[in-house]
Amino acid sequence: MLILLFICVVGVVSAGHRPTGITALMFNDSVTLGLFDNPDDLRSYGMQFSFRHKSGWAVDSSLFGLTFREREGVSGGRYDEFLIQGRRTFDNHFGNMEESKMMLSLSPFVGIMLAGNLGLEKIQNFVHGVLDINELDLPYESGDVRFSPHIGADLSFVYREPAPWFPVSDLVFRAEVGFLHSFSYVSTVTPKISIGHNTERVSDLMIGLGYSWAHSYDDWLSHEIVTTSETGAIAFLSGHFGVLSFTYQWFLEELQGYGGLGFDIGFGDTLSWERSDVVLTMGMVGPGNMTSTSLRYMVFDEFGVFASNMFKMVPLSEDERTREIVSVWLVGGDYEFPRLDVGWMRPYATMAGGITRVLVMEDAVDSVVDSNGRVRAFSEVRFSADALVGVRFFPEGMLQYDGVSYGFEVGLGLMFNDMDDVSMYDGYVLELVEVWRPYVKVGITAGSHL
Repeated sequence: MLILLFICVVGVVSAGHRPTGITALMFNDSVTLGLFDNPDDLRSYGMQFSFRHKSGWAVDSSLFGLTFREREGVSGGRYDEFLIQGRRTFDNHFGNMEESKMMLSLSPFVGIMLAGNLGLEKIQNFVHGVLDINELDLPYESGDVRFSPHIGADLSFVYREPAPWFPVSDLVFRAEVGFLHSFSYVSTVTPKISIGHNTERVSDLMIGLGYSWAHSYDDWLSHEIVTTSETGAIAFLSGHFGVLSFTYQWFLEELQGYGGLGFDIGFGDTLSWERSDVVLTMGMVGPGNMTSTSLRYMVFDEFGVFASNMFKMVPLSEDERTREIVSVWLVGGDYEFPRLDVGWMRPYATMAGGITRVLVMEDAVDSVVDSNGRVRAFSEVRFSADALVGVRFFPEGMLQYDGVSYGFEVGLGLMFNDMDDVSMYDGYVLELVEVWRPYVKVGITAGSHL
């Protein structure tokens, strides 16, 4: 580790060539793509804001509300966490910077951590009231706010190779390790590896695996529980598409995770939209208010292929601790009707097949203090088929920014789920498991070249 840090420091040739910009994300443990539980506990909700400058300097900040619900006679508690830090990124390119396929980056940082009663309980319960969710009344671990300076660094190795099937996109491999030490509060070490793609500064997508070590230094029980829950194997997905930014992280051993959605805006010279080789759609499906995400690749002028996900969490018990998580995963074809295209509006139709998963999670009967206390009580995976017709608005760059065309779409669909014998669990009536389910889909679209 010390040798690699030395190489980065003495071998620096530039500070990054990353564009100036800002990123803002809202986090919640309900954003899981339906893969894992939404316990509304531990690292439950928060936000993150970053400002980066093309010189390599950046300022990062985050604010999280963390809770530990009472279980098995163990008193619950809560605390809030605020972090702010400054960092400088140094890039060492192997060979000519414009043609280099490999790069070693070092990002040392220093900052402060505040933990304790920062008032997020009121915000959480206000949101719960708006969404008709039970309020969470937990005492703060301390009425005081603890102040702790912290230091750390992120070290990464990146290898890029031009994608053989797209002219301006790269395939990317990344190996990285992050270290943070907050005096008298917490230490973390997280190595990761990931693969993905990058298209100029228009879009990027990375998926990977890693392992996180975390250790707390204080006597707060809720902090110890959170730290234990965030130690172990992790999977993650992150990226941005135009101004839309997203990240998901799952702790595989604890069957929990959280995600963040927001925006990433760059400044400076802007790119012009050329065409939409790929289109990202994020929206809602009703009835049921399922969150929907799809990614469509154009194969010909009118025909494309796509993959999509829909998910929703439904509380089943009065205390909302028994929860049904439904997720739908589809792949299929997408056809646009050129003869009906009027410029700002274009009809389309899709057909797809895939799976629907129904998962029920609940508190463990004999849960122990050093776990998140949740167990998988019921799980079924069944075949699904789907057909939809709809209309896309502003598909050809009428609304564009920095190389991405934005619009929206509305569609009417009919889904078949092989769920004729899946309707109950332990006396609870499951939802969103109809054999035939008509629905309406509304979404925001973002399209760009590859």
